[in-house]
Amino acid sequence: MQKQTDRKKELTFLKNMTDDEAYTNALDDPDCPPLTDKQLSEFVSFKNIPGDTLLEKFHNAQLRQNSQVVTARFDADIVKYYKSKGKGYQSIINAALRECMEAEIAANSSRV
Repeated sequence: MQKQTDRKKELTFLKNMTDDEAYTNALDDPDCPPLTDKQLSEFVSFKNIPGDTLLEKFHNAQLRQNSQVVTARFDADIVKYYKSKGKGYQSIINAALRECMEAEIAANSSRV
């Protein structure tokens, strides 16, 4: 068990460590090698992904990986409405279309 004085010394040491020292120590840690450029490129930021919970965001991120770029024409008032919602308006349009699609699929499957 670590003594209180040892813990205080360790915390003081860590607080006084420079960024360069911390980086060097991290690189020297055999249990935690630095991430490769490929690994970093595969990271997904949940910041701009719609969803109220982490699970919803994760599900939406998986769906996003299969996104396709398309050119579409919408009525001017529709574009104006969604653009007024600010950054991420295309994701909002996508979510609205998804709701319509899922409702239609559900309606069609209940008719069978």
